[in-house]
Amino acid sequence: MRHFIIRAAVLAMLIGGTTLAYAFSTGPPLTRTGAEILAGKPAEPNCTVCHTPEPVNSNPNGSCKIVGAPALYIPGNAYHFEVQLNYNWSATGISPYPVKWGFEITAIQASNGDSAGTWILGAPPDSFQIRRYATSSLSTYKRRIYLEHTIYDYHWGENQDGLSGPIAFHVTWVAPRGDSGKVIFACAGNAANGDSVSIGSGDHIYTTAESTYANILLDVRPPVTQKFVTAFEIPYPNPMTRCLNLQFQIGRAGPVDLSVFDLQGRRVRTLVHERLEPSEYGNFWDGHNDSGVQMKNGVYFIRLSAPGLTKPLSHRVTLAR
Repeated sequence: MRHFIIRAAVLAMLIGGTTLAYAFSTGPPLTRTGAEILAGKPAEPNCTVCHTPEPVNSNPNGSCKIVGAPALYIPGNAYHFEVQLNYNWSATGISPYPVKWGFEITAIQASNGDSAGTWILGAPPDSFQIRRYATSSLSTYKRRIYLEHTIYDYHWGENQDGLSGPIAFHVTWVAPRGDSGKVIFACAGNAANGDSVSIGSGDHIYTTAESTYANILLDVRPPVTQKFVTAFEIPYPNPMTRCLNLQFQIGRAGPVDLSVFDLQGRRVRTLVHERLEPSEYGNFWDGHNDSGVQMKNGVYFIRLSAPGLTKPLSHRVTLAR
């Protein structure tokens, strides 16, 4: 964990000179892979929630593919494969901005709708990705794990600004211990035109899925473990226009509250209010209060209360629709 924090801090200094270095990078909101209905859990939304109003997979000039995933998995083994994202910008006119690429993938056990196995963060250039654990008091996907790009994929590593497709994100999946039956890889890709505008910006969203089945005849390897420290990343984007991405870690099990407050200290929206285990988590705020009413433009505070904190962790954000 320490090497990741140091790397993120160095990258932030390269962006902002001597300004405050970010301790963590920021990825897209979770539960955006477009995964199908599984074990009674509803289908996931996709990246069009915060991006283009164009329907997912509707533009024939691009695609998202999972290449090299195993047809059969050995419990406990690690598998290396690719998420390939492509869009033919020349067919629609190249953006005056450097184009950007992003992805999010999860592995789901078909029998229960929860995550199967886990994801390993790779060495550079593929280390500019992050593994997230999704949970929320309102979420039905709280036991799913996601691997996704971070904002640094846009600037460093193999996926630099302005490259034409196809773009390959290399991923590593560790199969679950024992026979988990059918596992579905669900993935979403974003071919963005780089203008930093979401709705109506000309971004293009694609989803895909592949399946794998257990081969239980061989040995099982032990699971990968990770330690966590309570922390709250800087929300992104800020100012927000539609969706505010919120990522945090919990280092000690216990009751956790993540809520939005106005300048008068009044609670506007409760995003998480439940007991959480040590892990990484993600959520988002869509600018509405608990009653579903759109809040007025202005300044708000996002506060995280968790075991071990002497006072809540707080970030100031601006709603500017």
